[in-house]
Amino acid sequence: MFVVPRFHITMGKVFSMPQMETLSLFSARDGLELPLLVCVPDGDVRAVVQFSHGMCENKERYAPFMEFLAARGFA
Repeated sequence: MFVVPRFHITMGKVFSMPQMETLSLFSARDGLELPLLVCVPDGDVRAVVQFSHGMCENKERYAPFMEFLAARGFA
């Protein structure tokens, strides 16, 4: 696989590169900020995938896999 800006080309198939967004939610209980990383496909959404990482990890670790999924229609 090789990457061209905004496109992945894999075995003759071209997948559009999704955009990554950083959002925040705030806890209703204590007002704590909960930062989110969202990757939505350019076209139709086939399904939604949610990652919940451990205390010693960070959400950015999953960014390449999120882009891979979003390029195939998963949000």
